Parts: sequence; C-alpha cells; structure tokens
Amino acid sequence: GWRSWLMRLTEACGHMGQSLSLGGQISACRSNQLQLCINKCKRAQVALTHTLVLTKWKENSKMAYLDSTLRTISIQLPSGDVSIVDEQDADLAQRNWRHFGRYIGYSVTKDYQVDVFLLHRIILERILGRQLNNCEYCDHINGDGADNRRLNLRLATHAENMKNRKVNKNSKTGFKGVRPHRKKFRATIVVNGNRINLGSYETPEMAAKAYDEAAIIHHGKFAKTNF
Repeated sequence: GWRSWLMRLTEACGHMGQSLSLGGQISACRSNQLQLCINKCKRAQVALTHTLVLTKWKENSKMAYLDSTLRTISIQLPSGDVSIVDEQDADLAQRNWRHFGRYIGYSVTKDYQVDVFLLHRIILERILGRQLNNCEYCDHINGDGADNRRLNLRLATHAENMKNRKVNKNSKTGFKGVRPHRKKFRATIVVNGNRINLGSYETPEMAAKAYDEAAIIHHGKFAKTNF
C-alpha cells in the first residue's frame, strides 16, 4: 500500500530533495507521514508520480489501447525542464543536474579539469552492470533526452545512434531524409556511410514515405521514421 512505497522512497531519497509530490488524493490521516518524508528531502525537487501511459494503434480499422502504470521520479532542472527516471534510480536526484546540449548531466572539477557525467549513460551502466567504453553509446528510443526511464534506454554504436536521430531542425521540408530537388522532392538515406538515392517525388509526404520504407529495411529497430 501507500505506506510501503512511501517508506521505500524515503530510504532511497535520503537527504536529496526539497519536496515530494504525489499523484492522486492524499487524505488528512496521511499528512503527518507525508510531511516526515518531505522534511527528509533537502537538495533536489523529486516527484513521485503514477504515470498513465496510453499507447494506441490502428489495426483493421479498429482502435486498440494499451494502458500501463509506471512509477517515475521527476527531477527538476535549473532551466525549468524536468527529467524523468525510474523510481529505482531515485538516488540520482541528489546530483546537481543540468543540460549539456541535448542531454542531462553533472560536472566535477578536479585539478582544473572538468569531467561531465551524463545521466542516461549512468543509468545504462547500472542496467548492464558495467561501465560503457568510449565506442559505446546510450540511445534514447523515443528521441527524448529528458526521458531517462530504463525502458527508454538501449546500448548502441555511434552509427545506430545516428540512425535514430530526429529530423534536422534546419530541414526545408520538415521530413527526415527529404530535401527539395528542382521542382520535386528527393528522398535519400545513409547506409554504412553511403548516401543512397531513393528517387524524386511530387510531394514531400510521398518522399518521406519512401524514406520510411527504406529506413525500416536498412536501420531496423533503430529506424526513425516520419510517420
């Protein structure tokens, strides 16, 4: 019940947070126990939430829905953004996390040298039970660098990590693998370092679909499609 997870969170958090918020209604009889847990959190803002994940897909003209309740910790960043981790990684909230480009990490300065430790790599190392080497990458499956739940992280090579990148913000078409070509739109894909021409199409949407088909074939589970 609520007492057991409250005790687990209290033990995991220790002295690392300033406040704790709970999804749902908390009755007055629980306020004292909740306040005890809040008082033990001093440094970072930690939120325990019951996150309802709603996944839907269309099959044979019928809509199917998959509901899954996950326990997550929301870590407030100086920028005002939030990074999400699993409850079992709640102890990491004690660090002073901030953005380093697209990712979230903390820095340590020693002998005038600054070392940066990235949150997603730390969690993946916990999953694997070992340290990552410089040739190994941690890929965010959904492309969101703030979503550091374990189910969203996987081991990847640099090439595989690049395959899963979102469309470039400077794209003139808004689609990955598609660019204007004369009066049409050309679709291309990079495979093993070689750029392959997938043809020219009347609309950017048609070219984007051609890219998606090729990405699924050549990039497999790391394919980042447009649709």
